[in-house]
Amino acid sequence: MIQTALLLATLALPGPAVAKEMIAWGDKFEPALAAAAKSKRTVMIDFYTDWCGWCKRLDADTYSDASVGKVCEKMVCVKLNAERVPEIARRYGVRGYPAIIFVNAKGDKINEISGYLPPDKFKDRVNEILKSGGSFAKMQSGFALKGDQPGVAREYADECIKRQQAQDAETAIAKIEKVEGKSAAKLDELYIKLGYLYGSKGEYPAAIRCGQTVLTRYPAGSYSDQAHFLLGAAYLDQKKTSECREHLDWVVQNGRDAGMKSRAQTLLEKLQRP
Repeated sequence: MIQTALLLATLALPGPAVAKEMIAWGDKFEPALAAAAKSKRTVMIDFYTDWCGWCKRLDADTYSDASVGKVCEKMVCVKLNAERVPEIARRYGVRGYPAIIFVNAKGDKINEISGYLPPDKFKDRVNEILKSGGSFAKMQSGFALKGDQPGVAREYADECIKRQQAQDAETAIAKIEKVEGKSAAKLDELYIKLGYLYGSKGEYPAAIRCGQTVLTRYPAGSYSDQAHFLLGAAYLDQKKTSECREHLDWVVQNGRDAGMKSRAQTLLEKLQRP
């Protein structure tokens, strides 16, 4: 399936002694966005769960460090229990903990830190993310002003997908189709990436639409294996067994990538289990 299961091993991690945190945390999402808009800052969201051992260690080791607290003063920081706000966690594709998501004042994802980092590495990574956020803002402005120029919309679409901003990526892809045509080179690659992004967010109808677009426009293209696998996995998550089997069978019988054929066969075997 597209969505991965949480690693139960985290349950066994010991929870260290609680240390004083150096960060002024909020606990509400919308007020954090409002505060970011007013102060022109980035929002750092810490998604945690009560049972996550690495989350407790991040609190004790990293968030208690004075240098981490100092760099976090540049942002609006909010802690959210992912199990109490599942809709927000899904919005950002959170599938493991701790997940630290960085967004702008509109809620658009800028970047993320997955898992535990010790203080020095965490601080360095945050500084990198804050610096790159300015570069992305310039890219957004460039797309707004020069989206009709060759390569600008394509670069922006690819970056939006990396940042899990699906709707902005769709806007950029629509611009490419308008300027270069619906059969423009490498559009199939962008649609595949976008489809897997939608799948990771649990937005299966959108994932299916992307896969079907690739097969319709590029039936014998280099991404046909991935399109069939995407469709099979998305239909599986929607419990549409016959459609799922049709696409996964195609991958097993006609696929060119051995690894993808093996994964398709594994999913087909799961379908046969009672």
